[in-house]
Amino acid sequence: MSLIEVLTLSLGAAVAKTAAKVWLKESPFIGEMASNLVDPLKRNIEDFETRRSTERLFSDLQDEVARRLERLIDIEFTSLKSNDREAAALAVSDVINGIELETEIFKADLDAMHLENIARQRATGIFIFLGDQSRSLAEVLLRESCNYIIALAYKLPNFNVAATREILKRHRELLPELTKILDTFAQMRTESFPDRKRDRQDFEIQYRRAILRRLDRLELFGVQMIGAGAREYGLSGSLRHINGDRK
Repeated sequence: MSLIEVLTLSLGAAVAKTAAKVWLKESPFIGEMASNLVDPLKRNIEDFETRRSTERLFSDLQDEVARRLERLIDIEFTSLKSNDREAAALAVSDVINGIELETEIFKADLDAMHLENIARQRATGIFIFLGDQSRSLAEVLLRESCNYIIALAYKLPNFNVAATREILKRHRELLPELTKILDTFAQMRTESFPDRKRDRQDFEIQYRRAILRRLDRLELFGVQMIGAGAREYGLSGSLRHINGDRK
């Protein structure tokens, strides 16, 4: 199996599934979401068309996540052998799939670092079987996965708002908005800081991501835009939309 297959079918799927868990946090069926999303979505979304669009959305998202993680590996771990790369990806997918989402993660305003701390408690017993370089890659993949999970869950429209059903039916319009945040996070990771140590780089990346999640939002009252039903509009995206309407 190639690396992109492992990243798509294992880690990408785990990230998409866990993002959906966080998104459906108020659902009574959250505890039953085991190996796939089909049954929980079927129970939560009665309308067939909406449900199928939602399934396709998350399937597309796992592909998008996998592509960005593959690019990261090619840039930062060029000398790592393919089997070591795959072992790291599989280890992280095991960690993500085994996370028990405690209520604290929802009280913490969807904090990626909090989710990462929860994941690391499980990762200790799994990463120990990896070699040094594979473990380094696994640490990076775990951090990126936790950031992607929270970013996607945060950007998805509020599941309990009626207008969200119509948004989900147009998943091809929603997907680009979700992949924008993945691109932004991936770009932050791959930007070069040659004059800084790795731990300092990691701190700055996480800080910038936290600022983006918390401050790039704008609530507009009485204004209809695609994405109605979302928690907030992205500030940068909203300004682009408004400026475009003025032209």
